[in-house]
Amino acid sequence: MFRDRKPHRCSRRQALAGGSAVVLSSLARPAFAGATEELPDLKELAAKKGVIFGTAMAQSELDDADLSGLIARQAGLLVSQSDHKLIRIAEHGPDEHNYERAERMMRFAESQKIAVRGHALIMSGETGVSPWMERVLPDQGAAPLEDYIRRTCKHFAGRLESWDVVNEAIERGPDLPTGYRESVFYRCLGPEFIRRAFEVSEEADPHSLKFYSDSFTFRNRSLEWHRVRRETMVALLEDLKAAGTPLDGLALHGHLSTDGFNIEEEAALIRDVGSIGLQVYISELDVNDTNFVGSVDERDAAVATVYKDYLDMALSFPHVTGVLTWGLSDRGSWIRRKWERSDASPQRPLPFADDLTAKPAFWAMVDAFENTSARPQWRGRG
Repeated sequence: MFRDRKPHRCSRRQALAGGSAVVLSSLARPAFAGATEELPDLKELAAKKGVIFGTAMAQSELDDADLSGLIARQAGLLVSQSDHKLIRIAEHGPDEHNYERAERMMRFAESQKIAVRGHALIMSGETGVSPWMERVLPDQGAAPLEDYIRRTCKHFAGRLESWDVVNEAIERGPDLPTGYRESVFYRCLGPEFIRRAFEVSEEADPHSLKFYSDSFTFRNRSLEWHRVRRETMVALLEDLKAAGTPLDGLALHGHLSTDGFNIEEEAALIRDVGSIGLQVYISELDVNDTNFVGSVDERDAAVATVYKDYLDMALSFPHVTGVLTWGLSDRGSWIRRKWERSDASPQRPLPFADDLTAKPAFWAMVDAFENTSARPQWRGRG
C-alpha cells in the first residue's frame, strides 16, 4: 500500500532510470502524430473504473477548433478556469451580474454532452474578490455574499454537476495558529461564512455536488508544515460534517512539480478525508518542470513519472472519484505565465504538447486508469 511507503521524491535520477515503467511504457506507445482522434479517450477509460475525468478550459480555448475538439473527445467534465468566479460574474456591483462568459462555455459543454462544474463561489484569496464586495461586507455583513451565492446558484441550477463552494479558506502551518486565511470574508464574517456558503448554495441548487476546494502540496515546505496543514484541513471538514453542512467532497488541487512531493502526506490526507465519508476529486492536476534540467525527452519522462506515481497513489483509494487536469495542452498552461525556466524554453506540464500530440504524461494517465480497480459510482444529485 502507498501508505506504507517511505516519502517519495521524484528526482531526475529516478525519472531517467532505465527500469522506469513509465518511460518504457510511453516509448512503446504508437506516436499517433497529428491523429489525436485515434487516441484512447481518457474519459472512457476513467468511466470504466467509476471515475470521471475532465479538464479546466480557458475562454480563449473555445475559439481554438483543434484544441476544443480534443477536449470534447477526452473530457467528460469541464471547469472554467475563471468564468464562474465572483470577480467575473459580479465584477462591478451586486446588481450587475453578467453570466455571458460562463454561458459561452456552458453552451459548448452542453452541445458536446459534457458535464460542467463551477469553480468557485467564494475565492478566499484576495484576487478573487470584487472591490465592491470588500467595501460592503464590513457594514452589511453576510447579506451581500449570501445574495450573490443564491442568485448565481439559481441561475445555473440543474446544469452543473458540482460546485466548488469555498476555495482555499485555510492558511496554517506551525507558525500560523489561526487556521484560517485572513481573507475579507474571514475578517468580516468569521469562520461561519464557510458553513453558510454551503447552506445557501444547497438551498438555491440542491442538484449539484458541493465541494470544499484547497491546495496541499507546496514546494520547499517541510514535512511538519504539511502535517499541520493536513490536520487543519481535515478538522475543518470534520466540523462542517458534524454541523450537518451539505458537503459532498474535497476538491484537492494537484499542482505538482518535478522538484518532488511527499507521497505519504498526500495519501494520508486522502485517507483521512475518506474516513469522514467524503469523496475526493483531484481537481487541478499538472506538473511544473520549471527547475528540471534536461532535454525535452528527459523532462517529459520526469513529468510523466510524477503523474503516474501520484495517480497510482490517489486512485488506490476508492473514494477518489474524479481527476481533472488544469488544462489539457501545454499551449495554454498558467505555469508558463507565472514562471520562467533558466533555459527560456516553455514548460511542458500537461498531457498534450503545443501541437496537440500525446506526451508521456498522457500515457501515464492511460496506464493509471487502466490499472486502477473499479469502484462503485458515488451518487450524484437527482
